[in-house]
Amino acid sequence: MTGNTQECADTMIKIMRGEKIKGDWGSPSYKDVLDATKWLVEQAWGKSPIIIQPGSDSGYDIRRMILLELQKKDEQEKKLREKERREKLREDNRKNMKKKLFNFFHDLGLVRTEKEKREFMKQRAARRKYRELERKKGEEENRKIEAEEERRQDTERKNEEGKQGKLEEERKLIATEKREREEVRRNKQEEEKRREEAGRKRKYEEEKEKHKKEAELAEKARIEINKKREGKSRDFIKCHKLLLKAGKELQNNNAAEAKKLYSKTRKVYIKLGYFEKKEMYHELTGLYNNLKR
Repeated sequence: MTGNTQECADTMIKIMRGEKIKGDWGSPSYKDVLDATKWLVEQAWGKSPIIIQPGSDSGYDIRRMILLELQKKDEQEKKLREKERREKLREDNRKNMKKKLFNFFHDLGLVRTEKEKREFMKQRAARRKYRELERKKGEEENRKIEAEEERRQDTERKNEEGKQGKLEEERKLIATEKREREEVRRNKQEEEKRREEAGRKRKYEEEKEKHKKEAELAEKARIEINKKREGKSRDFIKCHKLLLKAGKELQNNNAAEAKKLYSKTRKVYIKLGYFEKKEMYHELTGLYNNLKR
């Protein structure tokens, strides 16, 4: 039974028994006694009528039964809350296990996230488009070669039919072939320029995406650092800053500076409280182990 429920029931029992209430309320009237009795009975058994045999200690029995009923209801509520808590805990464990399994298979490359799936489909579509363009280009070059072969055969046939205007025809053919070769060369140069431009654009997009991811990771790290430092002492924040700075110097292969920063971190760490030391212990130990390598 909760504290508020017990206090309310005790007050109603005092009114039912005709006892004086603290303060300026005075003694309860006969109507107050009947209303309190009715309220207590309804709280315990609802609005069903209750028959009390004359000569029994009805006040004591009603109070005892009401208290037992209220205790029973309170126990039922506790059991219900405990059941809900356990169900919620099982659901959270199930979600965490599902997430861990997904991350495990994702690390093995057996599953992909929705973003990775979209990126994979996008790359596959780009490869298909590129192959289609290469195929069309090959067909166009084959048609040009066939057309050139047909023209050459036609020229030979005309030369065999007669030698009149042979020199003029040859000059025209040479000029035509030269223009065609020039056009082919120009087309190839334009195609190479388009490829280079597409490559530069793709590289730019990749660099942009890379910078975006790095910015997201940096922002995430900053949020985690702020969350870790939230509500902590000034010495804890100072110790954490020195620890991060030492780790950065160690990544830059500046072991001497990292050792100096570790010494400063150790001095500040000694001043921390028990729980803050406990929270900082693993990171400080990891830095120490890295410095020993």
